Amino acid sequence: MHREEVLLLAGAFLSSVGVLLVAPYLAVYLTRDLGWSNTAAGFVIGLSFCFTRAAGLASGWLCRRIPALTVMHSGNVLRIIGYLLLLRDDAPSTTAALVLTGAGAGIYFPAAKELLLRVVPEERQLRSLAVRNGAANLGAALGPLAGLLALHYDSRLMFVAAATVFLALTLSQLTMAGARAIAPAVRGGAGPTLRLLRPLLVIAVVDGTAAILLESSLPQVVAGGGNDSALTFVFLANSVAVILLQPFALWTVGGGRRITLPVAGAAMALGILPFSLAASHVALWVGGAVAIAVAEVLVVLWLDDQVRHLPSPATAYGYLSLGDGIGGLCGATVSSWLVARTTGTGAVFANSLWVLAAAFLAVGALATVLPRHRAGPGAEVTRVRETERNKG
Repeated sequence: MHREEVLLLAGAFLSSVGVLLVAPYLAVYLTRDLGWSNTAAGFVIGLSFCFTRAAGLASGWLCRRIPALTVMHSGNVLRIIGYLLLLRDDAPSTTAALVLTGAGAGIYFPAAKELLLRVVPEERQLRSLAVRNGAANLGAALGPLAGLLALHYDSRLMFVAAATVFLALTLSQLTMAGARAIAPAVRGGAGPTLRLLRPLLVIAVVDGTAAILLESSLPQVVAGGGNDSALTFVFLANSVAVILLQPFALWTVGGGRRITLPVAGAAMALGILPFSLAASHVALWVGGAVAIAVAEVLVVLWLDDQVRHLPSPATAYGYLSLGDGIGGLCGATVSSWLVARTTGTGAVFANSLWVLAAAFLAVGALATVLPRHRAGPGAEVTRVRETERNKG
């Protein structure tokens, strides 16, 4: 790997460390330290998630006009300001801070992925994306450990530490002279990209609904017993599982296998279920986090494989991020409400999150009717197999 690729992969690691210093404990901080209701906390976290995804559209637009590295720096500056603003504990400042951190992340990620695709040869792109996902989740495994220490000492230290991480990330990427020399893409406008992505936007909405659970509703369930360490174990298990499952994702997605999305839907359903059981405990929660990781690695790499051959990947990631954001806002609000809603089934269920589990199982089954890959390794494997079958 050349220097730019190494720095981009390191950037994925540092960015996840910064985000996950705060994200696992944000719902706990809002409800326990600031006294917000579960629904209010879920809505504001969902709003931040929505701004993260919606800002992806701005990232795609900017990447067609200025170098992607400059776009990445802009996103990091917004995140630094947002985390420092969280040091103020009044509601307007907290809401504005979460909007800024969300928007900064949304601007950063599409640009970072497009830049990675532009500095890596095509034959190594899918593998490099998988390595990037692994690096990001290594950071996601370490971030909560540091955040837990800060939470026990002074929760505001989480925000200072996160701002420091993003400052270090920005300074390290200022040295990427080769990446700065890469001109913006001249093809791939918003309209043509949207037409290509229409079948995938439904999956993006569902993925956003699923992703927000680990940042909003599930922490409320785990922290309900006052055990912050259990919350750290849940995030750590999820992150480590995502790293270890990357070869499985490469085998499934790279081979163009049709089981990818159905398996993801079933895994998400199994992952959510332990968090809705009245008799649940840490071991079951960790098992749920691992099952959710299966769904994460499959859906993320599947979407990456769809996007990487398009003329403007940043624009495509922007649209998919918007779908994620819509799903995240709805998912955070609805699932937080379901956490507080009893099912009336006695000792079996403590809340109604099992309803979402059933929904993800159904979506996974319906995903079998989606079209096969348009391009990329999966499509090539499928076409070769069909050709050989026709010859036989």
